[in-house]
Amino acid sequence: MLKPGAKATIICGSWSACKSMGDLATHWPPVSEAWVWRLNKAWREAQNYNDPDGYTCDFDHTVGYGLHQAIQTRTVEYQQHAVSFWKEAAQDLCITLIKK
Repeated sequence: MLKPGAKATIICGSWSACKSMGDLATHWPPVSEAWVWRLNKAWREAQNYNDPDGYTCDFDHTVGYGLHQAIQTRTVEYQQHAVSFWKEAAQDLCITLIKK
């Protein structure tokens, strides 16, 4: 539970990284960027989202990435392209939830 305006940070393996699939302690299903939209009340209403999990929460969010070591020193443009199109580029998701 958070007070309005409070933040919580969640860092977890990206759904697309082999390391998150190789850890048997990892919760299934793996976490993706799409999940955090479901935590926003306005998004659920605008999408007429039939929520099987019954979310009633309301969070804004930001998403960042822990990048694969091979692309950490590349340009921001290269990194953004890699995260969008290459499976192993994002090793971790760094999600910040902001209570509305």
